[in-house]
Amino acid sequence: CAGQKKEAMSVLKSLEASEPAFLSTHQYLSGIALFEGDDAAYLAEGRQVAELRHDPDQLSVVEAAERGQASGGRHGMLAAKLEAEMKLQRSGRAAAYSLAETSGLLGENQKAMEYLEESFTNHEPSILGARLSPAFAELHRDPRFQGLLAKIGLPPLPQQ
Repeated sequence: CAGQKKEAMSVLKSLEASEPAFLSTHQYLSGIALFEGDDAAYLAEGRQVAELRHDPDQLSVVEAAERGQASGGRHGMLAAKLEAEMKLQRSGRAAAYSLAETSGLLGENQKAMEYLEESFTNHEPSILGARLSPAFAELHRDPRFQGLLAKIGLPPLPQQ
């Protein structure tokens, strides 16, 4: 978040090598890979997170993303990931914030805003990351996004 990606990756990779079963390392590496467009690393780390958590729901999302990536590249991966997350959310097993991030990465800004609002309404802790998430970069100038940040209690983004 501080813009020191190389340093962060170095620390995370070192920690991963010394403590391969440490869940947080894989969570951070998965998120970084997703936002950086390194789909292979995202899928590998995402699978590791699901397996370490013994989480069949998260594993189903990763497997759907793998199939989507194999048939349609990055867009296919994200679309399949979103579809799997939507299925889980309908049964109350996925957070709206996850759908918001995936929608944002797909460039579906209207849907991303709808899911962000739902995340806020549901008091999901992950909504606190909305200001920093690269998934919402295209929304930074959107007054609705700025309004949501204010409702959350986060400082506004600087106007460019």
